[in-house]
Amino acid sequence: MSLSKDYFKCLSITKNIKKDGNPYLFLKLQNSRQIIHGYLWNNLELYQSKIKVDCVYAIKYQNDIYNGLKVLNIKNINQVEGDRYKRYNYSSKTVLMTMTAKNNYFFNEISNFILNRNNASMKILLEFLNKNKIIIISSKLTEQKYICLEYFYLLEKTLDKQIDSNLYIYIIIIDRLNLNVDSLISKVKKQSEPLYKSLFLYLNDNKGFIKKYKYIVDFIDDNFKNYTNLKNLAKGRNEKK
Repeated sequence: MSLSKDYFKCLSITKNIKKDGNPYLFLKLQNSRQIIHGYLWNNLELYQSKIKVDCVYAIKYQNDIYNGLKVLNIKNINQVEGDRYKRYNYSSKTVLMTMTAKNNYFFNEISNFILNRNNASMKILLEFLNKNKIIIISSKLTEQKYICLEYFYLLEKTLDKQIDSNLYIYIIIIDRLNLNVDSLISKVKKQSEPLYKSLFLYLNDNKGFIKKYKYIVDFIDDNFKNYTNLKNLAKGRNEKK
């Protein structure tokens, strides 16, 4: 398979362990078009010390699918320093994603996540999402909600017991959004009575919902707090530069 080449800013880097005990690097990467996950499976001893958060890299990679998501299988990575990459069409705009583009990107990723669920309740939620796209994007919560869905996906895979996936996803989406959900709830009632009753409880008896579904409330609240704290830390680092 041929290699692709592009420039990316490193948003985060984590060293993880595969099931067979071998280590690998997980990177979150950004350029002007997308935010995407990258995996470095080989030559960790060569690259690990060289990769830093907030630095820009020229990356050779293969497109791959991992955990159901499009990812980069990184084959070579070099930091962009000085002017030597300008002759290869690099500029700072290459890795700069505007806030509008970023919010649209995460909205589309949320939509794809819901679409891939391929069930009637998710189709109702997707219709609601698209109808309220402008309001949801303007809330500036799209990134937080997408990250929450990513963590939910991992939770769903690792828990042995059955969890109410549809309810989790509905609450993640409508949480902290000032939206009229009457039409949404009305359509859900026709499709799924159990889901309707849970959502009705969430909207009309917050204490009752927390008592019954504390694990969902704690999951979303913890995700939101962690996201906010990380954003504040990143903002602090940028202000010191």
